[in-house]
Amino acid sequence: NKGYKVHKESTMCIYDYTVNDCVRVDCKYSRVYHGKQGDFFSCRLKNAKDCDIFIVLCEYDNHTYKILVIPHMAVFNQSQISIGLENSKWDCYRNKFHYIDKYENFYKNLIKVG
Repeated sequence: NKGYKVHKESTMCIYDYTVNDCVRVDCKYSRVYHGKQGDFFSCRLKNAKDCDIFIVLCEYDNHTYKILVIPHMAVFNQSQISIGLENSKWDCYRNKFHYIDKYENFYKNLIKVG
């Protein structure tokens, strides 16, 4: 519903979607983990170097959500991230769908220069 052209990749592909024919997106989902140190979301980033953006859907116990749009450079060399329920360092990526546009513009400018 954001107006993007989204192509679902095959299960053999290392990321989930190609957006606007160029931006590689991997989607993650996490429910709340109730741990001894507190509650948090967590997701594994197995292919952090092979996609441009991670979209992380975090579901609270009351079935509300927060959506994080995280560029791969923010998680470079990380295989897992933990996200606090409130005031997380990752909250700066909340609903940052315009990053998809930035990546698309970057790729289109590369083609023009080349």
